[in-house]
Order: sequence, then structure tokens, then C-alpha cells
Amino acid sequence: MYPAYYVEIITPERVFYKGMIEEMVVESIDGSVGILKNTMPMVVGLKAGIMRFLNPDGEWKNAAASSGFVVVKPGEVTVLCDTVEWPDEIELVKVQKEIEREEENMRHKISYRDYMLSKANLARAFVEMKLKSKE
Repeated sequence: MYPAYYVEIITPERVFYKGMIEEMVVESIDGSVGILKNTMPMVVGLKAGIMRFLNPDGEWKNAAASSGFVVVKPGEVTVLCDTVEWPDEIELVKVQKEIEREEENMRHKISYRDYMLSKANLARAFVEMKLKSKE
């Protein structure tokens, strides 16, 4: 379909994925961004969302990603995120509890920093729930 390029998706805990893909769609702070092999070099800020990419064998892979950055260079892409999870790694019961905890935290936070951390955690949890419900 499209020429393949190399991608690395990295979190602080692990290298989530590395290999050749043909296309990637990420949720940027300005909307969805599609990345093909010859996309111009750029750095894109990511918000929590579902990251999709097309393997050379024609299979679309979906993952829940938190905020981060995508660095696009000729022939390669690097994605840096706080967390990225496959649908089978997501446990809905844990996500539900995290949503309840973060909503409660947001009601009682006294600092702006704590409020924003809870808001980011809540956004990530909702993305995980959305991805898991698509399975």
C-alpha cells in the first residue's frame, strides 16, 4: 500500500513497539494527524487518545496512549509517551476505580498542579476505557 518506515514507541518503563509500519494516526493537541513515510519532519504534541498504525502485512494495531510527543524524521518516527497500552493490557475494573479516584481527587485538590495531574490521569483512563470497549 504505502512505503514502510521505522517507528519506535517509547515510554519511561519500556519500548512499547519498534518495527516497520506503513501509516500511523495519532491524536495531537490540534486534532488527528496521519503520518506516512515521506511526511515532512516535525514535532507534534500528543494528547491522550487512541494511536493507530498499519503494519506492512495490512493489519491495523490500536493502542491507548497518554500525552507525549511524536518526532518525525525522514524514514523514521519516534513516539515518546508517558504510557501506551495494548487493549489486552487494560483491565476495565482498574480503569473504573482510577476514574472514581481521580474524580474524587479533583474535588479536593488545593493546588493547580495536583488538579492538572488528576485531569491528565482522568483523560488517559477514559481513552483506555474507550479502546477496551471497541474490542
